[in-house]
Amino acid sequence: MSPPHAFAVTAATGATVTAAKEWARRLGAPLSLGAAGKGHGGLVLEVGPAGLALLAPGGARVVAAVAELLAPTRPGRDLLARAALSRTPGGAPSVVDATAGLGADGFHLASLGHPVVMLEREPPLGALLEDAIARAMAGQFGRAAADSARRVTLHVTDARDYLAAGEPAGIVYLDPMFPEASKAALPNKGMATLRAHLEHGTGAAAGEEAELLEAARAFARRRVVVKRPLRAGALGGQEPSGSLRGRTVRYDLYAPASG
Repeated sequence: MSPPHAFAVTAATGATVTAAKEWARRLGAPLSLGAAGKGHGGLVLEVGPAGLALLAPGGARVVAAVAELLAPTRPGRDLLARAALSRTPGGAPSVVDATAGLGADGFHLASLGHPVVMLEREPPLGALLEDAIARAMAGQFGRAAADSARRVTLHVTDARDYLAAGEPAGIVYLDPMFPEASKAALPNKGMATLRAHLEHGTGAAAGEEAELLEAARAFARRRVVVKRPLRAGALGGQEPSGSLRGRTVRYDLYAPASG
């Protein structure tokens, strides 16, 4: 978890002050309204009429990837769909997205018909996801997004704890934050900025990668899928049984652990 008070909560308008107070109470974070909120030294969770956003020093602003609930057409081949066996006869298998972040890949898999459990251990990111899912289910983004959101279950927890005790899924998906040397390959500058301000990053720290992969392989019934920069080494030094390679990223595939 992030250290206490690693972020503050603010209201974007006077109309959202009450909601901001409730988020601050739930998250155990300080409430900083007006100019004080924008001047907070770390991340700020902004509660606005259209949803939540995370603001970082320097002006970066990120929101949950709700557009992915609409099953957008991804450029080229949808390698994630192939990796997650989305078109399996009998239905798309259940997925645990163990490093949910802003939800782009987990929401995309839900839009393709997968039941998805999203795990995110950083409370401010968990808040973004929770709010986005609730708004989608309420119909704010249309019927297709609402249907996709109903296939998503969110837990704000350490993935290793969930994988040790949760109900096994067909697929475990891991997208740890890319290593510092590959920062340019991050999805956007906002996520790179967030990593600098969240103590542990969106996914596993370097020393935890092998442990997380081991837990995922023990949990998955069909396979573990790991998203990596195209030229990066295997997660935790464990070579996959196969890979699907795109232009900038690849999806490494691991068989479940035997026994």
